[in-house]
Amino acid sequence: MPTIVIRILNALESKGLGAYYRVIGTHALYAYEVAAGVVFDAQSTATRDVDLLWDVQQRIKLVANLDAAGLTMLELLQRVDQTFERMEEQKESAMNAEGFAVDFLRRRGADDEGADSLSGKDGDVLPVPAENSQAFLNSAPYEQVVVGLDGSMARMRTVDPGIFMNFKRWLAQLDTREPLKRHRDQRQADAVEQLLQRGLLTSSVTW
Repeated sequence: MPTIVIRILNALESKGLGAYYRVIGTHALYAYEVAAGVVFDAQSTATRDVDLLWDVQQRIKLVANLDAAGLTMLELLQRVDQTFERMEEQKESAMNAEGFAVDFLRRRGADDEGADSLSGKDGDVLPVPAENSQAFLNSAPYEQVVVGLDGSMARMRTVDPGIFMNFKRWLAQLDTREPLKRHRDQRQADAVEQLLQRGLLTSSVTW
C-alpha cells in the first residue's frame, strides 16, 4: 500500500477523526487483501488517488476535533506532505507535488446546495456528494490494519466487501463511465467476489 496513504490514515487517527470517514475507492482492496491473506494484481490496485467518504451528519464533532487541533483538513494533509494543495477546479480534492490526490466525499442530502468545507473555514476542501453514500455509511465500518510499502502500518476504516463489490458492479455498467475505469471496476468486483465465494472474506450484506 502506498506509504502516503498510511501516513494520511495515521494523521487522521492522531486527531481523533478516524470514526468519521470510510475509504470507499480502490484503496479498500488493501484492507481486503490483508484480511484474506492474498495479494491483488497491480492492474486492480492501480490508482493515483484515495477516496474518503465523510459522515457530515457528525460534522459538529468533526469540526470540534479539527478546531482542537488548530487545523483545517488541508492543513492536516500538509502536515503529512507540505506540497498538498486544494485543486481550485475541483475543490473536493487536494493534490501533492507527485500528483497523488485525496478526494473528499460526503453523504448525499436532501439539499446539496452551498456545502461547507470540512472545517467550516475558507480555503479548506469542499466534499461533494457520493453515489451510494447511504449504503456505505449505514453499514458498520470494515476495519483492518494495513501495511505500507515501507513496513509502516495504519488502521483503515472502509466498507463491507459485499457493498464494495455491488458498488463496483454497478459502476461497471454505467455507459457514462470511461471504458478503462469500467474495466477496472469489473476486475475489482470479480476479485472480491472470488474471495467471498472462497470464504476468505465475509460480508454482512446480500451479494
